Amino acid sequence: MTERQFDNAVQRILDGDRSGLQDIYEEYGKMIFGTVMSVVKSPHDAEDITSDFFIRLWSIADTYVGGNGHRRWLAAIARNMAIDHIRRKKRETVAHEDSCLEDTPSDEHLEDSVTDRLTVTAAVDSLEETEREIINLKFISQLTFSEISKILKKPLGTVTWKYRKALEKLRRCIPDERLI
Repeated sequence: MTERQFDNAVQRILDGDRSGLQDIYEEYGKMIFGTVMSVVKSPHDAEDITSDFFIRLWSIADTYVGGNGHRRWLAAIARNMAIDHIRRKKRETVAHEDSCLEDTPSDEHLEDSVTDRLTVTAAVDSLEETEREIINLKFISQLTFSEISKILKKPLGTVTWKYRKALEKLRRCIPDERLI
């Protein structure tokens, strides 16, 4: 979907025409699901958040500013919703654990998972802002280098070079098979 087509779909949403939302869903539903899934790691949760995403999109369409890369805007909203979901789930888990008086056995798998996520988060945080943005657009939003180049308004060669540089940094921080 081109910027102009997306702008038109958003305008139809603002006019109360559900076909604008349907067009965006048909074009980007899988991308939104993939973005959310990469954060929450649960197909069930990702489906729920994806549904909530399109409900939210209907109500926040007026915040869209054209010409800034609609795919990036959509991916950022989806990613933020997924992160909010994880935070909410974590708060619920902590509240539940606090309400339990009995000691429960430690879950080594959960500890490994948390450690892995913290390691990956720290590694990604060590990247320069542009590198981090390219990695997020490539992995989370599953955009092509050409699309990323257009969104960031940087030459294609610069984008691919920064991507390779970012991967090298990540490999140094995460030396095992968890990183592609």
